[in-house]
Amino acid sequence: MVSMILVRTVNRDISRYNAMDLTEEIQEDYGWKLVHGEVFRRPAFPMLLAVMTGNGAQLAAMVAVTLVFALLGFLSPSNRGSLATVMIICYTFFGG
Repeated sequence: MVSMILVRTVNRDISRYNAMDLTEEIQEDYGWKLVHGEVFRRPAFPMLLAVMTGNGAQLAAMVAVTLVFALLGFLSPSNRGSLATVMIICYTFFGG
């Protein structure tokens, strides 16, 4: 869904740029042209970015595996603490 919206937006921007008459006075940039120089700029805190990205991936994997186990019936609601135990174990294993 997000990719379809992104593709439509980029296609609309490209068609708008191609339709512009070159003889017109230069208009101010808009759309993705405003940020195209910022995409490959080195972040101010690269280590913090790496840590946050890795931690987010670890949490996402932990939640996904825990939900799959719960949906398949491996985690019974009658067994108290099993959900927390599985979450802690998955967090530890995905930590590398």
